[in-house]
Amino acid sequence: MVHHYHNFITIPADSFSIFIGSRLFLSETLAYIPQKFSHQKVLYLHSGHSLFYLNPPEEEQKWIEFRIVLNPVDILSMVESDPARFMIIVYNPEWFKDYPEYVLPFGHLCRERSRRRQEVILISRVWDHTIEELESLADKVACVQDILTAPNNNKCACSQVTLSDSLPHEVISKVPVRKYGQQALGP
Repeated sequence: MVHHYHNFITIPADSFSIFIGSRLFLSETLAYIPQKFSHQKVLYLHSGHSLFYLNPPEEEQKWIEFRIVLNPVDILSMVESDPARFMIIVYNPEWFKDYPEYVLPFGHLCRERSRRRQEVILISRVWDHTIEELESLADKVACVQDILTAPNNNKCACSQVTLSDSLPHEVISKVPVRKYGQQALGP
């Protein structure tokens, strides 16, 4: 099955957006960013352990800077001071695990950055307490799941469910389903 998320998921201009979903969804959502922001710096912040969701053609790589972020102080500093026009942050739950007091300041800095016409996208494979806190500060939140696998390995296509596509059914059934005008179908 071929997915084309860029046909229905848009990134609002000058915004703080949060996208949660599978690797395929996140990769396709970010695929057109190098063309949209050609000749402008794009900063890609990640923990060093995460997969790369942005794989631009070689001629566009010179505009993208990849940086490793290891703690909440580093990420707050970069969000506040880096002049990049566009910032992609690959969320790592470990950043705020021991420092929950940094979550809201981080969200406010992302929001302030978007008000200065510098877009921020936070991408994640998981929906957790940190993402839930940031949701009220974001201009847009999109949470998409491609496939759910039931305990008997039957697969069903769901229009919108939270979390990654590798969680067992027992875990998914305990997580609140986020609905944004679409129905979430169960197995």
